[in-house]
Amino acid sequence: MIAAAASSAATALLDADSWRQGVLKCLFTGVPLGTAAGVPERADAELARMCADHAEERALAGREVPADVHLVLRRFPDQAARLDTRRTEA
Repeated sequence: MIAAAASSAATALLDADSWRQGVLKCLFTGVPLGTAAGVPERADAELARMCADHAEERALAGREVPADVHLVLRRFPDQAARLDTRRTEA
């Protein structure tokens, strides 16, 4: 259901905060971000921060970081660097 909702054109009707929460829900549940509508166009600094936070939390817990976070983070090198720094500290 999450994948269907995230890939729907109706996501264009969501305000930025609601849309970001939907993208984050995809990361939490393993729905590929490549199927989420609007990721390339609507990704912003706040979503990048949220994705980096999520990735850091998973890494600190010893859990795998979803590769899909990089679909957002590659456009925001300052946030991506947070993960790179974490890898060199480990």
